[in-house]
Amino acid sequence: MQVRPDACEQRLGLVGPTLSGGMLQVAFTIREGRVRVISARPAHKKERKVMKKSYVKSLKEYDETYELDSKKILAAMKRYKNAKKKPTSVALDETTIAELKAVAEKQGIPYQVLIRVFILDGLERLKKTG
Repeated sequence: MQVRPDACEQRLGLVGPTLSGGMLQVAFTIREGRVRVISARPAHKKERKVMKKSYVKSLKEYDETYELDSKKILAAMKRYKNAKKKPTSVALDETTIAELKAVAEKQGIPYQVLIRVFILDGLERLKKTG
């Protein structure tokens, strides 16, 4: 979204969640290959509403139940078991973690493995479409 069309450089804006559960509106530009933040403030009600409508979890595909193929999970676990891994961290809200733990428990796997499976599956899908 172009924030100020009269500016001599392209200015963009994003609305996204904060770690404390609020919503933040950030105006920024890309200058010499680097992101330069112009301003950051709490998002207005209208901006929060637009964000919630376009947020990926609001898509209809997320309303459907999602069955994991245990054979694929075990194959992925075996394939990546001996591969060198680098620890990473992902900041997720408590509700999402609880949902992941519930799904993982139903599948009989640790929730960290479930997250890894989702990431690897998503990456494979992106490779196929891109």
